[in-house]
Amino acid sequence: MKSKLLTMQELQDAVGHGYTKWLYGDVTPQKMAQLRKLFHELYSTGDSKDQRYRRKRYGFATAQIVEYPVGDKIAFFLLATEGKGLIQGHRTRTS
Repeated sequence: MKSKLLTMQELQDAVGHGYTKWLYGDVTPQKMAQLRKLFHELYSTGDSKDQRYRRKRYGFATAQIVEYPVGDKIAFFLLATEGKGLIQGHRTRTS
């Protein structure tokens, strides 16, 4: 199980790498499995670090998910960078 401290460090690291747009939610573990698949299909959140780097280099937005278990639910942050792409067409909260 991931600690809260590790989750916060992950978020801080992501912001340092340009992930300034975010969306927060919490869902059941079953729903999270569905969301992971959907977010990967729409925003390529399952891409490797190298794939995300190349996308960013060519001006495309990249996205990733940071998850943290809270009770019987999973809290998640969908993080995105600036750039072209589908993720920028959706409403997201900004920091």
